[in-house]
Amino acid sequence: MDEILRRYEDQAFAEQLCRRIVRRFTPEEHPHLARMLLICCRREQGNRPSPIKVFYLYFLRVYADQGYYAKVVIANAFFDAYDIIMEHHRANRATAFNFDELVDLSVKHTKERKEKKPSLEPLNEIAAPHAYLMGRSLGILYDNFAHRYFNSFARLLALLDLSGLVPEMAKACDWDAQFEIIIDKFGSDTSTAKQFLRAAQRHLKARFRVKRSVKGKRDGTPSRALGRPGPSSMNLATIEEEQETDQGSRQDSEQSDDVEETAV
Repeated sequence: MDEILRRYEDQAFAEQLCRRIVRRFTPEEHPHLARMLLICCRREQGNRPSPIKVFYLYFLRVYADQGYYAKVVIANAFFDAYDIIMEHHRANRATAFNFDELVDLSVKHTKERKEKKPSLEPLNEIAAPHAYLMGRSLGILYDNFAHRYFNSFARLLALLDLSGLVPEMAKACDWDAQFEIIIDKFGSDTSTAKQFLRAAQRHLKARFRVKRSVKGKRDGTPSRALGRPGPSSMNLATIEEEQETDQGSRQDSEQSDDVEETAV
């Protein structure tokens, strides 16, 4: 790992690599960007960042300005960098990376900006960068409540801008129910992570008016890209019908009780 990063610390190699990435502009470059992110979030001696870190920070800002797909590539690079850090932990090696700084960098460089001119890129073909970050991060927390970086992922979720997400995606993945299940595990605890999750859930509800699903109505099938999905749209419709049926049954029961009392 250290030997690989040493290669990226060479200024000549870094400049050549960055020129190639901008010229080719393909999603296959995100492993390179992941290592750039790692160098940018590595803990250093002293208060001043190293020249190579300054160079990569500048490049990431310029690269993100390339457009929508560049932000999608950076979102993928975040999880590549995360996997590398977790490999360090699994190998019982002390990590020299600041994960919170990695979160900040990734959120900052994947945030969508409103363009004055309409974009010609087919945005609906792939998930919006922050929607992708939410789905993957939420899936990580759902699968592992005692995650080493739980607080950092919770903060990431609270920082996301979901303006690029369509309501159908949020409902199909049933993210609101996943939030509720994770938050319920805290019980009466009022930790900062729980507050971050509540803030992210409120943002999701306010933005898309996602209805809370009945707990336990989950198919448990893992999603390929956006985290673990909940009930399908057909299941959500069935749940709503069941709720309406239950409400109608309660009303009929109450009316029959009133009739019996009148008869008595």
